[in-house]
Amino acid sequence: MKSIGQQVWGVFLVAALIVPAAWAQRTNPIGPYYPIGADEANVSSSKPGDEPTQDTTEPDTGPVGGANEISLGRSERARNIFVPRINISQRVETNLGSGGPNDLVGASDLSGQFELRRSWRSAEFSAEYGGGGQIYAENSERNSSYHNLRLRQTFSGRRWSLMLGNEISFLPESPFSLRGSGGSLMTAVFDINGTVTTFNPIFIPGQSVISGFTSRWSNASVAQLQYKLGKRSSLFVAGGYGMLRFSDPQFTDANQSNLIAGFERDLNGRNTLGVMYGLGRFRFPGQPNGINNHTVRLEFGRRLTNRMAVRIAGGPVFSMYADPLAGDSQRIFWSLNSHLKYRIARMDLGVAYDHDLTGGSGVLAGAESDIIRLTLDRQISRQWSLGVSGGYARNRGLQAFTTGPAQRIYNSEFGSVRMTRNLGREKSAFFTYSLSHQTSNLIGCSLPSCENVGLRHTFEVGLAWHPRPLRID
Repeated sequence: MKSIGQQVWGVFLVAALIVPAAWAQRTNPIGPYYPIGADEANVSSSKPGDEPTQDTTEPDTGPVGGANEISLGRSERARNIFVPRINISQRVETNLGSGGPNDLVGASDLSGQFELRRSWRSAEFSAEYGGGGQIYAENSERNSSYHNLRLRQTFSGRRWSLMLGNEISFLPESPFSLRGSGGSLMTAVFDINGTVTTFNPIFIPGQSVISGFTSRWSNASVAQLQYKLGKRSSLFVAGGYGMLRFSDPQFTDANQSNLIAGFERDLNGRNTLGVMYGLGRFRFPGQPNGINNHTVRLEFGRRLTNRMAVRIAGGPVFSMYADPLAGDSQRIFWSLNSHLKYRIARMDLGVAYDHDLTGGSGVLAGAESDIIRLTLDRQISRQWSLGVSGGYARNRGLQAFTTGPAQRIYNSEFGSVRMTRNLGREKSAFFTYSLSHQTSNLIGCSLPSCENVGLRHTFEVGLAWHPRPLRID
């Protein structure tokens, strides 16, 4: 694990070098970036003497079923900027496994995020980072740090575009059990008016099983090439390689590789139809078994810039479970990936449902997973905003495609509510309540990878400093 730690911190060191360089190149600050609202969407500054700046949103022209998640488009104000944020918070948690469910444990958290974007005539670079450290008052063995860094470079020509990206994270526990507060987003990055676009989840190693307090790191590298055959038709191919590693040998490390290729047809500037083929491979270091998948999906996408984005893709999955001892097994599954993003006035809504084969989140050698996610952000007034998030995951083991009582099943859920109060242009206070819970059909298992997780509550209050976005040349 020493070499792994050196690799992780090497990446973060590169990010740390990028930040001062971006800061040194800043000229005039821009902003503030208000949450999208009916009155504030087109205003970049309200200081005396400043003139409002018209904000336009560029449409999302990438493949509907490609390596990036479908988006509402990108604000032109998000070009050539650097945006930092620092948070400090105090929280109280229950049911951390060190005592009874009524035990209270206090912790302090210092975290930060930044977003850097740099655009040229036919290329663009972006870097998004979120991370920090947490110190427990009575459980010093839980003191830890967490980091998430996403890099993306795009090149474009008249008919073609190329995207290269990488996402690496180092976490002390599963994302499904982490807090969803404005000050401690362990797996998210700072986002300006929804301009950050995430990678398609099929390329990211899944961690939807709550697997106790165990440090782990994951890395996913993706590449995508799109070629336009004409005004409305295009071809694309995307590939990725991901790894998930744990510090505890009781958990199952995993490697995954994915390749998808597809054809899409823009029907009327808003609706898109397409067909794609996907090849997936899961391997588990130290274990002889593996999984190979062949997937055919039909897809539909509808995009209204800065208002709504919908993606639905589904079809059969032909899977083979390779086991040198038990022999090979074959089975047909089904796959469905559906995502909705909707923006109206002062509210942003996101809903996603995915049913697919995954790597098993470190506790299963492959899983059939159902994952539901919900996010809602509402600007109540100029001072107050509300954020709600939640999720549910059901993971069923694929060991030799068994269907009897021996099949391991995990049901995990989390929820969070956040209230934020602006204390000026560059400061805010926030309060968050979140909970997580997990059940399993396993009985009499004492390992952290298979135990039930009682209802865990977290109350957090904190302050955030978020200076106005800085324009860089």
